[in-house]
Amino acid sequence: MLTCRVFACLGLAAVMVWPGGPVAGAEKVLTTTPGNTKPSQALKLAFGAQGLVKTVEVKEGDVVKTGQILARLDERMDQKAYESMKLEGDSALKVDYAKADLALKRVQLKRKEDMRADNVASETEVEEARLAVTLAETQVSLASLEQQQKKLETERQGIKIEMMHLMSPVDGRVERIEIGPGESADPSKPSILVHKNDPLWAEIYVTTGQARQLRVGGTLDVRYADEKTQAPAKVIYIADADPASGTQLVRMELANPGNRASGMQVMVSLPEPIARAGEVQH
Repeated sequence: MLTCRVFACLGLAAVMVWPGGPVAGAEKVLTTTPGNTKPSQALKLAFGAQGLVKTVEVKEGDVVKTGQILARLDERMDQKAYESMKLEGDSALKVDYAKADLALKRVQLKRKEDMRADNVASETEVEEARLAVTLAETQVSLASLEQQQKKLETERQGIKIEMMHLMSPVDGRVERIEIGPGESADPSKPSILVHKNDPLWAEIYVTTGQARQLRVGGTLDVRYADEKTQAPAKVIYIADADPASGTQLVRMELANPGNRASGMQVMVSLPEPIARAGEVQH
């Protein structure tokens, strides 16, 4: 690998000589340097919960969209638990009962207060009726809190069911499937590998002298090794130098609307000033 980087950067595969010096108004390409494309994202997707795989809904090579379900776990028991929780969370019976009891206790308090005014009831009976109203008010609050908790439990169960669906977080391509129906899913292990190939990354190695002439945000022309048509690619990353080879990795972002496969060889054109910066000085 080290030898390849040195020859790719210092050998300058095809050096063009320009007799008479540079031509005014034209920036000539001194050389091209080889590189490869990579996915801009290589995602190892795992289920968020344990369980048995019920279905795998894609196959290797399929193009998928963001949010598309790739595989499902058997969720029947969890779905029933969700329905039970939702039934309780949506029910207002306990709250209505507590409110009705509170209304009754208030009526009883009013009667005791009237009886006390007529000296028919004691102050103790009135105080007991007041305490009953206070307890009934508390029961209304507790019933409302319990209903809110049931709704939160329902939402949590719904999230658990969502985690039993393995969904693609990006537009991409299914590269590899590691699990099948009937197998046990392990959240700690990836089940499906998805590559995002639009945009692609195109990577080359250049000399440190050439790297100094490049800037993140600039562009270089890229073509596939077996084609002549070039397309601009934006420089998005320049790595630290490798002291053993004196080279640096340069990563570019290459549009890929046709969703071509990654791992292809490309040729990157280096403008004359940049290419000459990599020449060995004598």
